[in-house]
Amino acid sequence: MAQSHSYAYAGHYIVCTPKRTADNGYYACFRIYRGGSSDGDVVYEQAYPQAEFGSADGANRYAAEMASYWLDQWPIKGSFTRKRDGRAITYLGTYSVGHGADWNARVYCDGNLMATPGGAFQYDILRDPNIYQAAEHVILAAIDGGASKGS
Repeated sequence: MAQSHSYAYAGHYIVCTPKRTADNGYYACFRIYRGGSSDGDVVYEQAYPQAEFGSADGANRYAAEMASYWLDQWPIKGSFTRKRDGRAITYLGTYSVGHGADWNARVYCDGNLMATPGGAFQYDILRDPNIYQAAEHVILAAIDGGASKGS
């Protein structure tokens, strides 16, 4: 088994574990956990079997780069406890800028993917310097709307 590499990044814990190929090379794999250790829930995992590296270190470097990139694509991150039932809600969200900008999120309830809401802004409100807050507000409204429907 090749040497794994792990580190904390953006409120998550990333574990890169290279896998050996048939011709003794390696390909990159990673798992992203919520929180500061691998004891948290898995948020995302990915393998790159088409990209072969000559060493485990090379595969780990590539996996770490891809995992960090994946997390960076979700600039909105948060969590809260739902008051009505005490369930833990976490979310990752992203948005685009400009007229007709879109947004989407991955919403987890007690560590399980609960919903993937998304939509588009109808007006060019994203020229406002508070773009992050506007997108996060829409994501939270979508979560609240889903929560009120018994999710």
